[in-house]
Amino acid sequence: MPGAQHAGETVVVGSGPGGLSYVDTSTRPRDMNYETLAKTAKDEILSAFGVPESVVGNASERTYANADREEWNFWQHTELPHLALLASAFAVDLDDGWSLRFNTSTVEALEFPRRQRREEARQEWNAGLITVDEYREIAGRRPFNVPHTRALWISPQKAPVPANEQDAAALGVAQDPMAGGAPGLPGAGGAPPAIAPSGPVGSSAAAAVTEARGQDSQGTAADDVAAPHGAGAPETRDTAASVVEQARDNVPLTLPDDAANDVAAARSAVKQPSIGNAAAEVDAARAHIERNELPHGDDGFEVTEGDFDTTAVAVTAVLTALFARQEGVITARLHAPKTRKHTRYWQPDGDTDLRHGDDPIDGARVVGAARWEEETANTLAPILQQTAATIAAALSASVTGAATVPPGMAAAALTAATMAGRAVAALLSDLTDILDTAQRESGTLNDLTATVTAFHRARTAKFIALLAETCAVATVNGAADAAAESVGPAVLRTWVTRGDTRVRAAHRGLNGTTLPAGTPYTVNGSALRFPGDPFAPADLTVNGRCRLRHFSNEVVH
Repeated sequence: MPGAQHAGETVVVGSGPGGLSYVDTSTRPRDMNYETLAKTAKDEILSAFGVPESVVGNASERTYANADREEWNFWQHTELPHLALLASAFAVDLDDGWSLRFNTSTVEALEFPRRQRREEARQEWNAGLITVDEYREIAGRRPFNVPHTRALWISPQKAPVPANEQDAAALGVAQDPMAGGAPGLPGAGGAPPAIAPSGPVGSSAAAAVTEARGQDSQGTAADDVAAPHGAGAPETRDTAASVVEQARDNVPLTLPDDAANDVAAARSAVKQPSIGNAAAEVDAARAHIERNELPHGDDGFEVTEGDFDTTAVAVTAVLTALFARQEGVITARLHAPKTRKHTRYWQPDGDTDLRHGDDPIDGARVVGAARWEEETANTLAPILQQTAATIAAALSASVTGAATVPPGMAAAALTAATMAGRAVAALLSDLTDILDTAQRESGTLNDLTATVTAFHRARTAKFIALLAETCAVATVNGAADAAAESVGPAVLRTWVTRGDTRVRAAHRGLNGTTLPAGTPYTVNGSALRFPGDPFAPADLTVNGRCRLRHFSNEVVH
């Protein structure tokens, strides 16, 4: 525009359909980069926290449907889990059976799935696919349960299809019973429609019947059946009895003793097996199986000290970490407000605090032996299963030449893991009794914490070492025995001891005893499937160090 007073002004003469856009040429590149970086950073931060941009007020470049969907996603996937996390923080302060939840029934964004279901239900009702009562159930409303709402209304005339005969009568679509027809319902029973008389108008049914009887008699069904036999008039045709007699005359009879003669002839042609001395053969077989020395010329397969040590080290590491965490969890439970509430260890928060009491802390609830039993078994099971699979594959490759892993090998690992869990539960039962006993005397919460710490320092180290060795022996020997048994009765195994002064007297007598795979050893009246059998008495398995040597009987001479 002319004139110095209008210098620097911008005049818009016109703009296209897309509006007017301009670039301030006085903006420096650094400023433009900052604006772009700030916008990008904002988008990334919002995305990291699961907050769409439309939720914070910027719904540009979005349709209403897209903005609604973004708001629903925010509440469903971001806000609800966040509220659940906040509620879980109060769980330790609530009594058993109580839980904290946020009321989100008035959040409009969470109504999106229900609105969508109601819209689909309305379309199905308009198409006559569902009833009014079915729609009300989908919409969360009480059904009316009357004939009009139980019926389907078929478009476009909205003709009702009642649900039963009573509803049909109420809707006025039932057929008049005096008309002789059936009700107009799918599948409804009724008498067939009446047939109009064929006589002249005004003639009665009795007259029509009399007229029908006066007609010439027709042949019966029996006459039609007899006709193909070539018979003549009904009075001269053969009866059914005579036809049967004629058929019997044409069939040759078989004498009663012919079958017996055929059976006797067949028996004479079959060679009967001779009876041998089965008892003698069994004794001879046993003489080759059970003996007190190893066969010569076959070393077979035997687990090593390394197999036991490797398994024991792995179990020791797992149990050490588990007991360390266990001590921390039990200590935290002792100090938790939920545990101290209504006990003498609760510190009142003012005169109006009624949560103080005289009861002791429930030791069984604090220790939670059942939980630690399950966690111990679940933690050790995969480790012991891996060991069992390795041992089973090595034995199978040594005996059969193929490294196969039978399914039965997992039983030894799972049994050992279960046994370890029960042992941990028994140990924690002692801790429960100690805590209950300590509370009979006057003491503070710190004294109970010191009791838990002292128990773990004094008992767990020796317990872990003993339990790890027991699990290793039971898993390694059990997996080897299961693999040998899966091969078949040709595999034998020999009991091998360490040969030192620590060997039990009962096990010393088994040294060198050879039995087929699957046959248990008998020790002091008890059956041992293998050294360290978890189902055997503890005095025959705890601290056990024996093992088995497996070999195939097919190569023994």
